[in-house]
Amino acid sequence: MNVHTRHLLIAAALSGCAGIRAYLQGGLTVFFLVFSTIASADVKYTYTSTPLGYQGPAGFADPFTIDLVFSNDGSELLSWVATHSEIGSISNDTPPPQLPDYAPTIYFATSPTGDPTVWFFNAYTQYSGTPYWETLFLSLNEINSQGVPLPGYRYDQVAHDSPPPDVQSIGFGYSYSPGTWTSTGALANLSGFYHAGPSPIPEPSSFLLILAGLGAILGSKAHLWRKARSWRLGLAGSERTGASSFKAKQPPLTLHPG
Repeated sequence: MNVHTRHLLIAAALSGCAGIRAYLQGGLTVFFLVFSTIASADVKYTYTSTPLGYQGPAGFADPFTIDLVFSNDGSELLSWVATHSEIGSISNDTPPPQLPDYAPTIYFATSPTGDPTVWFFNAYTQYSGTPYWETLFLSLNEINSQGVPLPGYRYDQVAHDSPPPDVQSIGFGYSYSPGTWTSTGALANLSGFYHAGPSPIPEPSSFLLILAGLGAILGSKAHLWRKARSWRLGLAGSERTGASSFKAKQPPLTLHPG
């Protein structure tokens, strides 16, 4: 290995170290972004009712679910959605009813271990421009819409009415048996009424941070590729140059008569 080739190898090693450092810095940026997101993850409580008794021509016997998503400290209800297989869904992003009596009402309380103990959930959709509601979700456990305790009382209900002017019950499902709660975490000692408006659009700064981390990784990869390519081309060129120099330095072959 001649001196020129050795210098190229040393330069390639140093540039490779710089590229690896940039790659690691980009990876660490993304890691900290993901870690901070996980560390501040929201907590979702999901209620699933028991199968429902029903009335009406389209009785709703299937269970329904309610999802409540809280901030990681439980200080804020971020979103909610109630879903039934035949009725559909109502959420905090659903246009609110025009009548105050039909506004969503949510009370939620948990034990010191984060288990739901008392709750009231009531949400409607309303036929636009009329005083009539369209769909209804209701679930209560030992409390009413005013926060008055109802010890031992349990009730779940879904319902759907036809549009005006008929306003007939299309279906009605109910249950006096308690459903079950699951959650992605435990929020202890919650107690109070909660409200969640339409879901906000993520801040542009969050997207910029993520894009910056991904850009650092992609940039460092491109840097490593360019350095490796330059090194290969330089090494190949030096070998050709060295071979040519070697040939040029050889004295011409002179034939002497014997």
